[in-house]
Amino acid sequence: FADVDYDRETSVDIDEGNVLAVDAEQNTIAVLGHDSSGIFNGLSTLRWMLESSRAQLKEAVITDAPDTLYRGIVEGFYGEYTFEERMDLIEFIGPLKMNTYIYGSKSDPYHNGQWKEPYPQDKISQIAQLVECGKKNNVELVWTAHVGGHIDMGSQADYDALTAKFDQLYDVGVRQFGLFYDDAGTDNTYLTEFINKLNQEYIHKKEGVKSLIVCPQTYNKNQADDNYFAKLAAFDEDVQIMWTGDAVISEVSPSMMEYIESKIHRPAYIWWNYPVNDLGLGAQLLVGETVGLSTEMGHMNGLVSNPMLQAQASKFSLFSIADYSWNIADFDRHASWENGVDYIIEEKDYAEAFKTFSANNNQSVAELMDQSVES
Repeated sequence: FADVDYDRETSVDIDEGNVLAVDAEQNTIAVLGHDSSGIFNGLSTLRWMLESSRAQLKEAVITDAPDTLYRGIVEGFYGEYTFEERMDLIEFIGPLKMNTYIYGSKSDPYHNGQWKEPYPQDKISQIAQLVECGKKNNVELVWTAHVGGHIDMGSQADYDALTAKFDQLYDVGVRQFGLFYDDAGTDNTYLTEFINKLNQEYIHKKEGVKSLIVCPQTYNKNQADDNYFAKLAAFDEDVQIMWTGDAVISEVSPSMMEYIESKIHRPAYIWWNYPVNDLGLGAQLLVGETVGLSTEMGHMNGLVSNPMLQAQASKFSLFSIADYSWNIADFDRHASWENGVDYIIEEKDYAEAFKTFSANNNQSVAELMDQSVES
């Protein structure tokens, strides 16, 4: 790279950033990355170039880095995917430069009501395989416990049960954890003390573990509670706090982000409830253009998509959300959707037929958001 002109500030000095250089005269292709993820992303770019190029690559210098630290999926809908669907989605999002799969299946009793109980061997073996699949695709498998409504945060016994459960997951390779309090009544008297104790005494002391992620009981503006927000703001500054926006389903906009950041005193980690279609919307396939994503957002800490009950159909929106979260300002929703359809459906005639179908079968984020506010 001695003779390559590139902007370090927007490439290898940023987590997951990279520079890709192609020089046909020297018969050389080189990738320089900030870290192993940067190398992976640079190679993903190269693969895209090779697959889409109609001519031989001769010369190119590409500097690249993400606008969003955490990008991917939160499996947080009411329902669940099969083990095979989870594996397939991890393999799908990795090459799209998404880096996160948050496991939060409300239908998994060992995540939900029975979170204190260790996984049986067959289930923990599957999670181990998901972790390994994630490593191969540069995707972090984040395991979460839905403790809301099922925990006494003033109890040492419950604290010990949680860390023991985390240990079981740590032993099979999980290196990021989360706690979900959504959609469940919980006594929050000791919330701040509990989270900070867990963060300082467990998360910080376990080798290789990334930031703790918390989905609070109050997760959108319609539920606003300043006393509760004060408890969240008192979390250690490295704890990631999830937020859905102005409502359960919300547009991603600067005003939405400014509101919650003023309350919790840190960038929010966006749990975007799109294209999710549970709770009565299961028959609605949201496979058209992905709208509701402002290109004025700037850099974000996290943006994860809560997908549809139908894993395969969710890929069309996931493609565009990956596109957006990597490069916010240049996101073109129509071009991204067209590219996504062509990428997912390789047969041209089928792709064109699908575009016609989806144009007549899509519901916008704005319409869903209106329904969310009304409900």
